[in-house]
Amino acid sequence: MYHIVILPIIILGLYLYIWSYNNASEEISRHTENQLNMYLDGLNREIAWMESQQYNLLQDNDLQTVAVTWDVMNNVERKESMHYLVNRLRAIQGTSAYIENISIHIRSIGKTVSSIYGVQDFSDDHYASIYSGFTNPTHAINILNESLTLTVGNMSRDIDGVPFYLIEIELDRDKLAQSLDSINLYEDNGLFLLGSNQQLLWRSSEASLEILDNYLEQLPFEKNDTQVIKIGEDHYQFNQANLSERDLTVISYIPEEVVKRPLGIFKNWVWIFGIFVVIAIVGYAYSTYRLVHQPLFTLVDAFRRVESGNLDQPIEQDNSGEFGYIYDRFNKMISRLQTLIDRNYKQTLMVQKAELKQLQSQINPHFLYNSFFILNSLAQTEDIERIEQFTLMLGEYFKFITRNEENLVDLKSEVKHARMYTEIQNMRFSR
Repeated sequence: MYHIVILPIIILGLYLYIWSYNNASEEISRHTENQLNMYLDGLNREIAWMESQQYNLLQDNDLQTVAVTWDVMNNVERKESMHYLVNRLRAIQGTSAYIENISIHIRSIGKTVSSIYGVQDFSDDHYASIYSGFTNPTHAINILNESLTLTVGNMSRDIDGVPFYLIEIELDRDKLAQSLDSINLYEDNGLFLLGSNQQLLWRSSEASLEILDNYLEQLPFEKNDTQVIKIGEDHYQFNQANLSERDLTVISYIPEEVVKRPLGIFKNWVWIFGIFVVIAIVGYAYSTYRLVHQPLFTLVDAFRRVESGNLDQPIEQDNSGEFGYIYDRFNKMISRLQTLIDRNYKQTLMVQKAELKQLQSQINPHFLYNSFFILNSLAQTEDIERIEQFTLMLGEYFKFITRNEENLVDLKSEVKHARMYTEIQNMRFSR
C-alpha cells in the first residue's frame, strides 16, 4: 500500500523536472527571440534615422551650390562652404553612436569632405567602389574594405550618368558589436548579424565563427523557430530573427548546458528526494516485516500448533507492543484451554469410574451368590481339593476388585485377574 502511495509522488517529481526543463528552455527561447526582435527594431530605427539625415543633407542648398558652381566660386566662398559642410557632417555624426565617420564625395569638384578628416582629395577608386554598392538596392548595409557603410546619392547626374556626389556613412563596428554584447545575458552566448547571402556584418565579442558556420551548414537560413544542434561534443540552442525590409538576420546561440544550469539545484533535489524515497521504502518494508509480518507469521504458526492439538508450546516473546499483548493473551488462552480440557477429561474419567463402580456394585452380588452356590455344591460332593482351590481363587478375585490403589494397574496383574476370573467361571460351569 505504501508503494502505491509513494510511486505517484516519484513520477510527479520526475514529471516536474522534465516540465521545468522544457519550460525553462522555452522561456529562454521566447526571451531571446523577443530580445532579437527588439534589437532589430532598434537597429532599423537607427538606420532609418541615418538615412533621413543623409537625404536631408542631399537637399542642402549649400552642398548643391558647391557641387554645381564650384568653378565660379572664389576662395573665400569655397572655404566657407567647406567649413559649413564639415560642421554639418560633425553634427550629424553626433546624432548616433553607431556613426564612426560621415563623408561627402563630390565628384564634380574632386573633393571629399569628412567629419573626421575634413577636406581631402577625391579618390576615383573609392568612389567607384561605393557607387557599385549604392547601385545594388538589396544591400542596405554595404561592406567596403572591411568597413560597414550606408550610401546615398543625389539625383543630379553628369553626362556619364554618375551622381555629382555621394554621401557615405561609415558605421562603427566596435559600437555595433557592443550593441550585441548588451543583449548577451547568458554565459558563452554568441550573437551574429548577417546581411544578404548570409554575409556576416558584425558579431558579439564572444561569438564563435566556427559555431556559426556549422549552424548555417546544417539548417536552412530561413528557419525562424528554435533549433538545438550538436556541434562537436556540445549541444547549442539557436534562435534567429529576420528584418526582411533590410535583408538583415540576427542569430543567437546558447549552450544547452547553460539552459539546464538553473535547474541544477532542482535536479539535485530530485535525486535527493528519489534516494530518500528509496531508503524510506526499504526501511518501511524492513520495519513492516520485523514489526508486522514476522510477528504475524509467529502467531499463525502458533495457531497451527493449536489446531494439531499441541497446547504445550506457548509463544516465547519479549515484545512489549501490540503483538506482545496479543502473544500474552494467546498464551493465557491456550493455558486456560489446557486447564478446561484437563478438567473435562478428569470429569469424564470420574463419570466413567462412577458408572463402572455402579456396574460393579450390580454385578458383584450376583457373582457372590453364584460363588456361594458353587461352594455349596462342592461341599455336598465333599470335593475338598476343589473347595480349597475355589476359595483361594475367590479370595484373590475379591482382593483385586476391592483394592484401594490407583485406577491404573499393570498389564501383568490385569492378565492374572482375567485368568482367575476365567478359572472361576470354568469351575462353575464344569460341575
